[in-house]
Amino acid sequence: MSSIISGRGILYKATIVGYLMLLLVFVLFMTAKYAATSNDVLPGSGLGYLSEIEVDFQLNSTELSDEVIEKGKALSSQKGRDIVIVIDAGHGGKDPGAVGPNGALEKDICLAIARKLAALLEKESGFKPIMVRDGDRFISIIDRLKFALKNKADMVVSIHADAFKVKGVHGSSVIYHPRNKLERTQHIGQLVLKELGKINRLHSHGVKKQAITVLAARKIPSIMIEAGFISNASEAKKLVTKSYQNKMAHSIFVGIRKHFYSQPPQGAWVANMSERIRHKLNSHGETLKTTHLLELPVHF
Repeated sequence: MSSIISGRGILYKATIVGYLMLLLVFVLFMTAKYAATSNDVLPGSGLGYLSEIEVDFQLNSTELSDEVIEKGKALSSQKGRDIVIVIDAGHGGKDPGAVGPNGALEKDICLAIARKLAALLEKESGFKPIMVRDGDRFISIIDRLKFALKNKADMVVSIHADAFKVKGVHGSSVIYHPRNKLERTQHIGQLVLKELGKINRLHSHGVKKQAITVLAARKIPSIMIEAGFISNASEAKKLVTKSYQNKMAHSIFVGIRKHFYSQPPQGAWVANMSERIRHKLNSHGETLKTTHLLELPVHF
């Protein structure tokens, strides 16, 4: 009787081992299949990270070959730097900014949108958001400029809400300093303005020039976003809602992302990504079109 039980035990164990081996084979197969197809996954799609390491698994070994390890190291070293986006939430502390008819404070609206924009950029591979202020504190205009320079910003985006004595004036706008002659500044501004027009009426259908000190850095692309008129009752009501703040942050994010994928700074991770997209298109006999770089999936 004991020999029968022992035999059944051996058979049971063998069956379990067999199932485990089949499970291991399945996992390795699916992992290898993912690695072979993950080149089609773009950053920001929410589907994973782009990987160009294709691993051939051998069933008798789960260790990576030296060649694969070296290729991984090479790709890592070619990653490139992050694009630094300095986000300036207007006003703060003793400076409340404009006050809406509903009692809304401009400084609070600016900070809320800035935080949401930073969160979107934080999720995006190749971008590094840095907030000038992440709390209710006063920072002088000069210190804001120094902050951008110190952090070697690739771009400054300053967020505000507009106000005017005529209560019916409305709409969003984008502003840059006339002394900033960088083509990049105007290009970013135009892309962001286009996105803003999808979620709100525009106060101006072109990027406006205005000598605002916080935008005065000559060598850093800098724009100011006027999210809407806080002096307008209907817009003031909208500006304090999370849904509108999310849409505003998303629109700014999309414009920024489109610009840097179409005109990436040299040495940036995004530049390497754009080149890979171009190479992939060429390998399929296609030519690079603006939409290939601009209409990439984004977080929302």
